[in-house]
Amino acid sequence: MLLSGEGDAESLGQAVDAQLAHQIRAVNLDRARADAQIVGDRLVGETLGKAVENVALVTEIPTNPMAPEDALGLVKLEARLDHFPAQMSGGEQQRVAIARAIAKRPSVLLCDEPTGALDISTGIVVLEALQRVNTELGTTTVVITHNAAIASMADRVVRLADGRVTAVENRTEKLSPQELTW
Repeated sequence: MLLSGEGDAESLGQAVDAQLAHQIRAVNLDRARADAQIVGDRLVGETLGKAVENVALVTEIPTNPMAPEDALGLVKLEARLDHFPAQMSGGEQQRVAIARAIAKRPSVLLCDEPTGALDISTGIVVLEALQRVNTELGTTTVVITHNAAIASMADRVVRLADGRVTAVENRTEKLSPQELTW
């Protein structure tokens, strides 16, 4: 499943930003790491420091990073900037990890089950942040999920079965994250 910028994808491989694909082929891994960010199931609790410090760690690499406070604001954690992981819920820790990815202002954001361990209201906050990054910053955002409801907000849906692309659907009618239920 993917939320992306412009373009017609015939396969999942074509859906990845062409510039990033070129950089990877050229083995320019340092630049590729600065241009892409993966959001997996790793929580901020696996790192040390306050929320704002966790996000600030990644802003030293890119040339035009987002302020850590702004990235945390996108996931509605402005009031938790100075909290340590042990002082946060699992959902808040996941949102700090997402803010850390967003703060790099990547051209491609790969999200592996970003709402998988979250309740619906927190999941919607995360999806709102991902949607804003996609629309406001122009970040190609790929959401990999088993949650079929999230497809309703995507520009493009790529369905996979047994490791193969089975369908690609370009969507013109989309729901906002607030309209989703699961």
